[in-house]
Amino acid sequence: MADRPILFSAPMVRALLSGTKTQTRRVLKQATGPSLSVGMDDDEPGVAALSWLWGDGPGHDVHETIKRVRCPYGQPGDRLYVRETWQAVNGNDRARHIVTHPAPDRGWIEYAATPRIDEPAYKWRPSIHMPRWASRITLDVTGIRVERLQDISEADAIAEGVNVHSDHHGKPRTVNRALQRIATMPAADTFAAGNSYLGLVGQATHSHHDQTRIASALRSRGHVVAGDINKIYRRGP
Repeated sequence: MADRPILFSAPMVRALLSGTKTQTRRVLKQATGPSLSVGMDDDEPGVAALSWLWGDGPGHDVHETIKRVRCPYGQPGDRLYVRETWQAVNGNDRARHIVTHPAPDRGWIEYAATPRIDEPAYKWRPSIHMPRWASRITLDVTGIRVERLQDISEADAIAEGVNVHSDHHGKPRTVNRALQRIATMPAADTFAAGNSYLGLVGQATHSHHDQTRIASALRSRGHVVAGDINKIYRRGP
């Protein structure tokens, strides 16, 4: 099992903390060119197989190029520590007393996504410079795949942390839609989407009744719901 860094913006960090984001996608820069097909290599786990056709034009031979790219974020079972905009300061001092060694506790680390003071006097450090000891979020890699961006499913978009629309009363329109989607979406999608739905309805603007309705729908799809109704688990064999 390996630990690797991954960068997230402040809004995405807040989505991770609230539980509304359970997936992330990153651009595969090698995937360019016409007639491109993408998929995972059947023979080598964690490796994407990219293929595209090329030639000199009509009347000429067509060639296929295949390129294999290993996921830079590891394999299922590995962990990712989140890098975010931050600063290490001396206690609650607003002055810029920078700490350059690992902190014995995290009380003196400030994070731009959830600052404790509105206008700190110190400058934020870019996320790229966050060391492992300053990271507060560790993610478990449960699966990897490669796909075209436009092939994303609705369940995956929800798991990415997409905001829901609200009606004029401020209540999410998607509670009833979520129940319908949970009932009809493929079984493979219910775990990621279900956790994201629970994260959404667990926020302050939602009622406990909404949470229990979502939880009941997820139980009916075979998942185990935590006692505080904030996440689900896959049922064991």
